[in-house]
Amino acid sequence: MEVKKYRGQGTGDAYDVTIVCESLPTRNGFCHRATLFVNDCQVAGHRVNYLNRTWEAYTYQTAMSCVIEDRLEELQAARLEEFKTERGYQRMTSKRKAEFEVWEGGASDVLMAEYTALGDVYAQIMRY
Repeated sequence: MEVKKYRGQGTGDAYDVTIVCESLPTRNGFCHRATLFVNDCQVAGHRVNYLNRTWEAYTYQTAMSCVIEDRLEELQAARLEEFKTERGYQRMTSKRKAEFEVWEGGASDVLMAEYTALGDVYAQIMRY
């Protein structure tokens, strides 16, 4: 088990991002499991199965990048739902998608700060 710690800078506050990585045996090979903690709260997890060996630049690279991508997608979906609720929309049209791209919601500041911080951490992970 390895623990990777990063510091992401959101819009205003800094975020402590911790990724706990584990390698576990499976019936057909092994897996890497990554658990994402933001400010000591577990927010996401991801598991990647392997049969023989990995072709990564460093250990746990795929699991770490996938867990951050999953959380970024969750945050983006939450932001989209907030936008639709605020405007009373049920569906997204191409005109509404363009409107969403430039929208800056009030309560989404917390979401966007975490989104920005995780984007910074993702860039650090993929730098290798």
